[in-house]
Amino acid sequence: MASYGERNHALLAIDTLCARYPQYSVQLQSLVFRDRKFRAICEDFWDASQAAEAQKTDEARKAEFENIANDLLAELFEYFKAQRGE
Repeated sequence: MASYGERNHALLAIDTLCARYPQYSVQLQSLVFRDRKFRAICEDFWDASQAAEAQKTDEARKAEFENIANDLLAELFEYFKAQRGE
């Protein structure tokens, strides 16, 4: 079972995703609570996003974390669409 901190990261990620994609907010929120794999990808997305934001002086490192976050975002939506049967 995920720790409180990990769940919190998943919820923070979902808040971010729901703000970006409000048309999917209900489905995203539902999936994060019922699907462990989706929740884990959300946690990783949040961590990568935060790591990118934390890079104030190292542009190469920031870009690396942004690329990871973007890859995870794509993975999130592929998984999301698969769960919806698309």
